[in-house]
Amino acid sequence: MKATRTHRGAAVAALVVLLCGLQMLAVLGMGGSAQDSEIVLRRVIAARVQYAADAGALIAARQIRELRAVPTSDLTLGDSRISFVLNTVSSGTGDLVVRASTDNASRRIRVTLAPSGN
Repeated sequence: MKATRTHRGAAVAALVVLLCGLQMLAVLGMGGSAQDSEIVLRRVIAARVQYAADAGALIAARQIRELRAVPTSDLTLGDSRISFVLNTVSSGTGDLVVRASTDNASRRIRVTLAPSGN
């Protein structure tokens, strides 16, 4: 009879150790999931700021094409801030730098300007 109790005690102890091991695996698996969500969040923020910089470049290109001034103050697009720096070298040529920033991320696009063939 004592041998049966000893076996039962050993089985319970083994079961407790097994459950603890499974619980540790589950916790470790959750840690990787948190890392993945952080990576996804960073990619979303990077895509957002890239779209804002692209939109700023398109806005500036339209302004230049219509012979209007490029915005001198920052524009806000959603939660992104877009700034413009126009460096003209001679009539119609130069560089336009568009910078967009949001959520601790930023993108800069440089556009080389050339006179139109018209």
